Amino acid sequence: MLEVNALKDCFNICFQVINKDRKPLELFLKILEEEKIPYTLSDRQIRYMPRLKLQ
Repeated sequence: MLEVNALKDCFNICFQVINKDRKPLELFLKILEEEKIPYTLSDRQIRYMPRLKLQ
């Protein structure tokens, strides 16, 4: 899941993945670097979501 929050002078993007695969984030950061867009990266935060099964 990707969540974007825009403020007046910046925006925040939150990548939420089910597994520990950081590839989507790494690819996105590579694009930012290629376009010379400055960014800061926070520490990874682990969320424990309940396992749900819809029937």
